[in-house]
Amino acid sequence: MRWLVRFITRRAGGAISHSDQSVETAILRFGRGTANEVYLPDIRVAFGHARLGLLDGTYVIAASGGNLMTVNGIPVARAVVQQGDEIGIGPYRIGLNEAEGDHDLVVEVELVNPLEEGSSQGAAITGLQLAALLPSKRRWSWVFFLGMIAVTLALPMAAFYSKTTRSLFTAAALPPDRMVSSGTISAPHKNLVGNCQACHKEAFAKVADSSCVACHKAVHHHVPPQQLRLAELQLVRCGVCHQEHRGEQPIVRHDQAFCTDCHADLKRKDKETTLEDVSDFAASHPEFRPTVVVDPAKPQLERLSLAASTPLVEHSGLKFNHQKHLDPKGVRDPRRGTVVLTCTDCHKLEPGGKFMQPTRMETECGQCHRLQFDLNAPERQLPHGKPAEVIRIVADFYAARSLSRGVIPATLGGLPGEPLAEAERVEAREWADEQTKITLRKIVFGSGMCGTCHTVIPPEASASGNWEIAPVLLTQRRMPKAEFDHSKHGTLRCQECHVGVERSTTSEIVMMPKIAKCRECHGGPAATAAVPSPCLLCHIFHRANLELMRPVEAAAPKRP
Repeated sequence: MRWLVRFITRRAGGAISHSDQSVETAILRFGRGTANEVYLPDIRVAFGHARLGLLDGTYVIAASGGNLMTVNGIPVARAVVQQGDEIGIGPYRIGLNEAEGDHDLVVEVELVNPLEEGSSQGAAITGLQLAALLPSKRRWSWVFFLGMIAVTLALPMAAFYSKTTRSLFTAAALPPDRMVSSGTISAPHKNLVGNCQACHKEAFAKVADSSCVACHKAVHHHVPPQQLRLAELQLVRCGVCHQEHRGEQPIVRHDQAFCTDCHADLKRKDKETTLEDVSDFAASHPEFRPTVVVDPAKPQLERLSLAASTPLVEHSGLKFNHQKHLDPKGVRDPRRGTVVLTCTDCHKLEPGGKFMQPTRMETECGQCHRLQFDLNAPERQLPHGKPAEVIRIVADFYAARSLSRGVIPATLGGLPGEPLAEAERVEAREWADEQTKITLRKIVFGSGMCGTCHTVIPPEASASGNWEIAPVLLTQRRMPKAEFDHSKHGTLRCQECHVGVERSTTSEIVMMPKIAKCRECHGGPAATAAVPSPCLLCHIFHRANLELMRPVEAAAPKRP
């Protein structure tokens, strides 16, 4: 409920002034302690003297710990009170008046019996105070203050500057900085034990960022500084997040609040952000937004949400049929016969086991899809991804063959090695040109080779007038701002997360799992029936694709 506490002051000329204080609490406490809602600074009032509250629709006041008070002049320890009643607590009159505004009750407080200087009562009270004892509080304070200075500052400084004093500490098995150190150093910085100046460049000053980046040079920003200029990111020292001298506790924070302090209400901090607010993976995390190719020619990539009921479509410019390649009956391999392929035949982990290596024609596809264009020369392989060079190779191949006597009918006569006559050369060139055109159209750029996976643009439709391949762009990292470790999920079949991939007949459907699939195993950081998953399990703070952090310049604002 809301109380209006009004302090009344009567001045010498008869004038009355008051100051109001609005208090919102269920119980209104009176006493000399500063924690009370109604502070009564008089030695005759106990630290916690009385409590006033609403009980079953009536106001009840009760003294605490045997303290004395009166209600309408009658000594009581507990009483039911109402508007118009007066309560006496020590030298104070407490009046209960009619409510004002949005307050439930007005409580007037007036000092009616001030303690007069020199009175017998004042003298008696003064005699009970510590100030009357010897030595005085001030003297004891100085003794303890100087003692603390000697133990925590003078002795460590003497040990720092004097080898003799340091040896005395060593002999007593007491580190000279034990009194001033906040704790033992973390394991990653154990090599700095005894070398405080490596980080603490100035006495009585916090560790500057320049000390940190002197060793940690490859520390990158969290967001582009030009894109989001938040004081929490621009002005916070390294040591605010990475706190040292905490013993076995990690120096790198992994608690949920480290991220959610900003991301739980990010749109309020940055109204232009495209990121959604998030506070917990299990309860408040937006649907995944993988990166997909919208236009491989521009190129244009966008992050699109998986929240839609229809599958997410990507236009990479590449054709691929998972169903055909994952046929349990197997596929034909030109060298090994029929083989049964699995996902790992094409999708291979990087050496660290976290991400997938790019799938390449030369190392994966080329095992089955060999780029041969003439059965009479099976050893000749065309290069991948170079249409202009392919055209030259095919043309040169048939030109060379046409000039060899005996390959075409026009050159059957004559002796081996004998030069061709001019008429034979003309017919050979015509044969080579025709054979090149047929091979390029029906074999190389046909459905049996390039056209199997690519969209082929014929000369009559291309800008250059030659055979072209439509641009291809593959997404290497679907979730560039998240880290998914495939090696830690090795006990699962690929199809358990990439549901339906074995039935997919087109590469346009993005086979990424939705967040609901991850939540089958992962919960929030406090989960007990699932894998506890704080933000930093999948996300990193310092992103390697951003610019490096720099030490604070001398003219920069002071950091907290």
